[in-house]
Formats: sequence, structure tokens, C-alpha cells
Amino acid sequence: MEEDEEESCPLCMNALDETDHSFFACPCNYQVCLFCVNYIMQQMNGKCPACRKDYQESQFRYDADVARQYREKMLAKKKDKHQKSANAKADPKASEEDLRARHVQQLKDRKAKTGGRKDLAEVRVLQRNVVHVLGLTANLAKADILRRPEFFGQYGKLTRVFVSKAPMQAKVASNGSPPLYSAYLTFEKQDDAQTAIQAVDGFTVDGQVLRASFGTNRYCKRFLEGEKCDRKDCNLLHKLVEENNNTDQKAGGGGGGG
Repeated sequence: MEEDEEESCPLCMNALDETDHSFFACPCNYQVCLFCVNYIMQQMNGKCPACRKDYQESQFRYDADVARQYREKMLAKKKDKHQKSANAKADPKASEEDLRARHVQQLKDRKAKTGGRKDLAEVRVLQRNVVHVLGLTANLAKADILRRPEFFGQYGKLTRVFVSKAPMQAKVASNGSPPLYSAYLTFEKQDDAQTAIQAVDGFTVDGQVLRASFGTNRYCKRFLEGEKCDRKDCNLLHKLVEENNNTDQKAGGGGGGG
């Protein structure tokens, strides 16, 4: 399925769209989606997950060439099945200013939404039985190893382990540092997940400091549109959860990076 082949954000595992592909929040060029960048700045330590430097809006960069290449790639995929739409062909020479304006408009649109109902597309759901781990070396970044009693298996029964396929520094220029991966570990009991986080966060393994926190997730776009999701590997939410499990987002903020 074409959608499965799209590049994903290394933190939340959701597909990167055109704006995400052309957006570089850090001079080291490590890319995560806009959703996660906003969440890191609003709710976390405000640092790039790769180089650990502070995010600064003055250093945000929008690459028009990357956006153009992404559009061409997507059009090529649809060439045999769909006629090119006017929107797909629009702005072939989009400038950095155009991309920046589009990003600003997206944030304005979010702020302008009124009514007592939250925009569920912008809600992150805290999953207290899920542990999100950053900083795993290639030796550890395997589901069967993470399940072992000497690793996360010692904290409780694991029902699911998902390890990122691409290293966290996939888009960072090679600097001799080892590739690091992230993983989501789902425990049967919430208390076990909390124990694992307390034990692992800040612990050094293979010379790398691990970072652990509760996992967050968001609603599947198809679910919100009232459609059936036919992706077998879709890790997003397909049913509503209780209000107190949601992480509120302020205007201009974002949702979590897992």
C-alpha cells in the first residue's frame, strides 16, 4: 500500500507530509514532524532529540527544493492511478516564504477553531501502560531482546514491543556516532510501565543514556473522518478515550512525539 511506504516521524511514527519534509527545526538537520517539534517546545525540554541543542524559532528552516522533490515523488506514485489535480500542480516554484506562510496559516487555523468541542486531530492521548524509550543502540533495538527478563521483561508482562525501523539520526550528517533507535513497549499493567520508566530513564547502556517516558498517541485520520482504516500496521487510535487521558494543547502548541 502506498501510504505504508511514506517516511515517518522517528518519534510519533506518523507519516511526514509535505510541510514536515521541508521543515528543519534544528541546524543539525534532524527532522521530526511539526506536531512533535511543537510538543517538545511546549511540553518537554525544548531540545533537539539528536544533538540536544535548544530549538529556536529563529533557526527554523524551510527548504523549497525538498518540498518540490516531495511533490514530484508523490505525483509519480499516483501517475498510473490518478489524473494530476490542479492542487498537486500548483506552486511548482514555491519559495521558502511560501512554505513559512503556509505553516503560519496552519497554526492560525488551529487557533481560530471555536466551540466547546476539542479538535481531536490535535489531541494527544497519554498511554500510561506504554513506555517510549529513546537512545537504544543497534544491539538493543530488537523486540526479542527488549522483552528479555534482564531488560524490560523484568518489570512486568509485555503485550507488545514496537522498535523504530530507522535510526533517530537518519537525517543527520554522519559524525561517527553510533545509530540510536526508539521503541514503544506496551505493558499489561500501568504500574509496571511506571516502574520501568523510573528504573530506565537516565540509565546508561552501551555508552548511551536512555530516556524513557509514558507513550502518547493520536487518533487515526480515517477514524476521525468516519472511515474504516484498512492499514494492518496502523498504531493510531480507532476509538474515543476518556477526557482525562488527553494531553491538552494550547493554541499554537502541538501534540507529542511519543
